[in-house]
Amino acid sequence: MIDLWRFIASVGIGVELVTIDIYIAELVPKQIRGKAFAVNHCGQYLAVPTVALLSWLLIPHKPFGMEGWRWVALVPALGAIFVWGIRRAVPESPRWLLARGRVSEAEQIIEKIEFHVASEWGGTPPDPVPVPEEVAQKVSLSEIVRPPYA
Repeated sequence: MIDLWRFIASVGIGVELVTIDIYIAELVPKQIRGKAFAVNHCGQYLAVPTVALLSWLLIPHKPFGMEGWRWVALVPALGAIFVWGIRRAVPESPRWLLARGRVSEAEQIIEKIEFHVASEWGGTPPDPVPVPEEVAQKVSLSEIVRPPYA
């Protein structure tokens, strides 16, 4: 059973490693995007040495009466619960919502992000630029979701 749960956890972590970079690129303001990537990758790169250190410290002992190897297996699960809590606070991707025709939800998320950025960085977010009706009819949703440079 421990092998099964470790396999499931590793698949989840693998998906998380890819997904978090996409979220950072899409949701973090460009002024701090580099710092966000740096913090994210620092955490990723420190995971293996941290597990090695925990293994070295815990396996020969029985903290709180539980075998050390069990603690080494438990700590990542606690980290996963922490990440799950963070993940619940991350909004859905506005681009993903647009691709599924959920325009009002995408607009609400963008407004929340703009409000948060304005409160953190000062100033007020700019008013949305109205799109002329003739332009809106010519531009397809796929062009908005997947710009030509992406």
